[in-house]
Amino acid sequence: MSPSYPSPYPAKTTCRYEFQGRGKERVQIVFQDFNLYHSSDNPKDCDNQDSLIAFVHLEGRMEKIDNFCGTALPKPVMSNGPRLKLEFQSLIASRYSRGFKATYSFTESFLEPITSGLDQKGCETTEDDPRPGRPSVIKTDENIEKIGRFIREDRRVSIRGLAEITGIDKECVRQILHESFKVCAKMVPKLLNPEQKESRMNIGANICTKQH
Repeated sequence: MSPSYPSPYPAKTTCRYEFQGRGKERVQIVFQDFNLYHSSDNPKDCDNQDSLIAFVHLEGRMEKIDNFCGTALPKPVMSNGPRLKLEFQSLIASRYSRGFKATYSFTESFLEPITSGLDQKGCETTEDDPRPGRPSVIKTDENIEKIGRFIREDRRVSIRGLAEITGIDKECVRQILHESFKVCAKMVPKLLNPEQKESRMNIGANICTKQH
């Protein structure tokens, strides 16, 4: 929880919360209350605002995956591995801003339907404007790069797992894997060892032979 919660938190304060699991465990954060001072007219603009930033371990370094601000309760967040860091940054003190409260847990059941709390940039649909926590369904270079980083880091991650971690819609993840990474299975093919790859190629060749 934030400093002094549920009383207002102090201004010009930085707090870091680091979580370290074991083995294949992942860190899950569930928010119970979220109320940060926000001066911008855009509730999704967290630049130069009191905010809570989430980091995960990617390719040997901690990388920011999301930034929460305002008063909208974020959806649960899950890390891609056993490490997760939250960084709370307050710039302005307000007697009406009580901060945040959340619980954490370490779990290996990361294929359960848990939605990530990522607030993405929009949606190419006829629905209304994107809301905080809504999964992104737009295929952007940013989303493609994000998917690529996660499958390089964890080659055993599933489509559902990628959707949960990144906050991207599951069908959008499937489309990105198929069109951008030439993957058309539930698991990333890089998992296959040389013998498995050869076996798969032989099976495919046999199927083609039978069809002709």
